[in-house]
Amino acid sequence: MACSVTLTNYSLSDCFSSKGGIKTVWVAVYKESGFTMSTADTVTGFDTGITWYKQELRRGTGSLTSTYNYDEANGASFVQTDALFQYGKMDKENRMQMNALSKGDLMVVVEDCNGEYYALGTEEPVKATAGTGQTGTARNDGNYFEITLSDYRGDYPPHLDATAISSLN
Repeated sequence: MACSVTLTNYSLSDCFSSKGGIKTVWVAVYKESGFTMSTADTVTGFDTGITWYKQELRRGTGSLTSTYNYDEANGASFVQTDALFQYGKMDKENRMQMNALSKGDLMVVVEDCNGEYYALGTEEPVKATAGTGQTGTARNDGNYFEITLSDYRGDYPPHLDATAISSLN
């Protein structure tokens, strides 16, 4: 039996600029019912008792990539979304933060440079899937920790509405 889909007319060219990169990441300890979702798959709020930790990023040090994966033979499909960002300087505080993120089950909200907010961890915990620390070679090379936090869900990550966004800040 075929799946039903709803298609709409949509303009792929708009009049607005679009910027790459992410500005801010909020992380929290995962809670199964942590996100309150609308019927339109939009985050409208968060469960009580969740503490969000804000990670402000330097310009050009973070990205968000969602990749649709499909296997015809198995009939399996999912979207993997990776939030990759850096902590400038390989100091003790950043090392401790990297260790904490690497070991936890997380919920994550990402704000991109266009002011869009994405929720990761709405279906299952977000996990650290890669991390590096580097000193660089030359004096002007980067000295930083970098981490990738990965989310897996049935489709692309939902956005947050204005009420949910205001409760983060």
